[in-house]
Amino acid sequence: MFKGLAGGEMKYGEECDLSPESTDAPENMVCEEKRVFVKQRLLPLIRDCDLGVDNVEYERAESGEFVVIRYFNGRAERINVTADSLAALARDVLKRWR
Repeated sequence: MFKGLAGGEMKYGEECDLSPESTDAPENMVCEEKRVFVKQRLLPLIRDCDLGVDNVEYERAESGEFVVIRYFNGRAERINVTADSLAALARDVLKRWR
């Protein structure tokens, strides 16, 4: 278990339930916040810096939270961002990318 950004508790590997009836749960708001941040902020920044990047995604797995950078050549980088704030997530991704 860990405390999410919005104060809710989540188990590692627990999926974000973003159905309309559950999006108000704190832990789901955190997952959605991170997913949107990665798509709307990190993806454009990384693509502007590296034309070889196809996609950047936030994902949760049993082993934690990750940002996955996928390249057009098929390569992928998986960066651990477990329990990061948005600022820490951005820092970790930009520091470990490439």
